[in-house]
Amino acid sequence: MNKKIAIIGGGLFGLTIYITLKKRGINCHLFEKKKNLLSGASTNNLNRVHFGYHYPRDNLTAKQSYKGYSSFRKIYEKAIISNFKNYYFIAKNSKVSFTKYLKFCRENKLSYKKINI
Repeated sequence: MNKKIAIIGGGLFGLTIYITLKKRGINCHLFEKKKNLLSGASTNNLNRVHFGYHYPRDNLTAKQSYKGYSSFRKIYEKAIISNFKNYYFIAKNSKVSFTKYLKFCRENKLSYKKINI
């Protein structure tokens, strides 16, 4: 019996599944409603490709983010936009103080530069 698999959505996960199945010789088709691939939720969530700065209350998640970036880059290197500046701000009512955030960066070997605005 020759099964066909339909993959709905040409985002990061849909493309990864499609590429993986095709490499294994499995009959599958990818369907995307937008004109271009990676233009829906993947584009809206590009901040997920990062080195761990987003998780100042969880060192383990920060380390996993950095490790995940390395494996993500192997497949999607051409899709990563890397020549732009990143700024991180600490809100006055944040659960993480500015001092604690800098400590988090040092503990996780995340480079930073303080600027005054």
